[in-house]
Amino acid sequence: MNPYCGNSGIDADGDGFAADACLDHLRDCDDGQRLYADADGDGFGSNTPVPCGIAQKGDICPVDPLKLTPGYCGCGSPDLDADADGVADCAEGSVHLTLEELAPPTRGQEYVVRVHASQALAAGQVYTGLQLAMYYETDWLELVRIDPAPGSPLSMEIREQVDPAAGRLRYATALAEDATPTGAAIGLVDLVFELRQAPAPLCGRASLLGFTPIGPFRSLLAVDNGGVVTPVAVDLDNQDLDVLPPVLSGIPSNVGEIPVDIGRRFGAFVAAPAIAAEDLCGGVRAVDLEVRYPDGSVGSAWPAGGVFPTGQTTLRWTAIDDSGNEAVAERTVLIGDYQLVDADVVLSGVLSDTSNRTLRLTGSGDGEPWSVSVSATFPRSSGAAPSRAVLPGVRIPPRARQECISVKGIDHTLAVASAPVAGDGRYTMVAQLVQGDCDDNNTIDIYDFTVFASLRSTLADPIRGRDSCGNFNADTFVNNTDFGYISQAFFLSGDACLAGLGGAAAPAERVSVKELRRRGFGHLVGADLNHDGWVDLRDVQRMMQGGAVQATDAH
Repeated sequence: MNPYCGNSGIDADGDGFAADACLDHLRDCDDGQRLYADADGDGFGSNTPVPCGIAQKGDICPVDPLKLTPGYCGCGSPDLDADADGVADCAEGSVHLTLEELAPPTRGQEYVVRVHASQALAAGQVYTGLQLAMYYETDWLELVRIDPAPGSPLSMEIREQVDPAAGRLRYATALAEDATPTGAAIGLVDLVFELRQAPAPLCGRASLLGFTPIGPFRSLLAVDNGGVVTPVAVDLDNQDLDVLPPVLSGIPSNVGEIPVDIGRRFGAFVAAPAIAAEDLCGGVRAVDLEVRYPDGSVGSAWPAGGVFPTGQTTLRWTAIDDSGNEAVAERTVLIGDYQLVDADVVLSGVLSDTSNRTLRLTGSGDGEPWSVSVSATFPRSSGAAPSRAVLPGVRIPPRARQECISVKGIDHTLAVASAPVAGDGRYTMVAQLVQGDCDDNNTIDIYDFTVFASLRSTLADPIRGRDSCGNFNADTFVNNTDFGYISQAFFLSGDACLAGLGGAAAPAERVSVKELRRRGFGHLVGADLNHDGWVDLRDVQRMMQGGAVQATDAH
């Protein structure tokens, strides 16, 4: 229970604390904070805590409903400024002591307030001394030191007496021996404070610092004729002390590139977070959301259905408290223009060594074909087991329906097509590839034999090495082992997802030497082992019987 609230034995609001008698049992005092008297009804209290007052403190003019601080003319007198020169009419022609915050009060940083003197001295007069009688709010401030302001001639301290409990300061300084006196408007001293840790945060309004008589001690300025000037001393304006923005919670991390959802052509679902804002001075605050889409359009709510379009969307959450402090958090959601498929690919036969192959994936989705190429590393076979490569997360063009995907080893295998299986955000598929297609036309026929025969008994391609066309088992030479792949699958054709999309023509049984030359394949005519002008099954049979390819041909 708040020690400033009384207890009459009646608990009107049921919070476990009895009501205070000053309110005739109509309601309880606030049991959780200090309360202050508001005699003039302006919404701000003053002086020490009282039972059943108001929470807002900061009224230095407790009986003047029109002013919170004395200003130039004092409580009860309005600061009228007929000539609009920034000085109230009541203070025209007077010397003024004013206070300037060099930075707003911020925890962890020094809070510095500079005392200024105006220029309103008689001609030829200069300042020779300063006497300050001041108050400061001990709820928020602790005086650390007093420094001469840069350029101030009054740098010789005479007196410094601080009452930290009451927040009262008596201070006097005089002209330094080597200083050049002045009568111009000038900063005199800097009051350096630290913000107290309690109460935290700084909430409400207050005049943190001002001038006040302390017994007979007054704020005065000494001048060079031995006299003193009583200045018009102006307190800091009553100000909003809340400089902290609300605290946003629930802000997610950036969504860094994710694929288009299965079942969609564009975009992906992202769950909406629960965002809240709590202000230390004002409680729960509303949170506004701005959504800036890739096309430049802007929304003010999470996308319908939680689906973000392809591209980068920027999210900006904003909460503003009653003092205008703004909390902002910005995140991005990036949806890539692709979907993912995990491919498990098995090669026929046995590999003698590791082989790097290029695989071509083609597909048909929504009636639109697509094709991508990926690199795959097939390890050396273990025993008689075939070699396999697992390709996680191959990026493919997005479609609402991926009806079919085919996989083909360029220069080595036929294509295998199947319907991919939709999984958790990606597709999966398995392909068992038959080797023997040297010319990449998705059939194993006389053309593949022609390519092989021209390479037989030679080293593998010097650039591609064991990964070269015709070297199906990934050893050093193109030899009869590689021929076995062709002979075992002769006249087979691969799959295609759509007609004309990687589909194979009918396997060719023969090709003439003239046709090879016409197509620019004169270097392959050595495959005509029986020299009859054709590469056909008779040449295949001769190869199987140990026939050799001629280095040149006479046709």
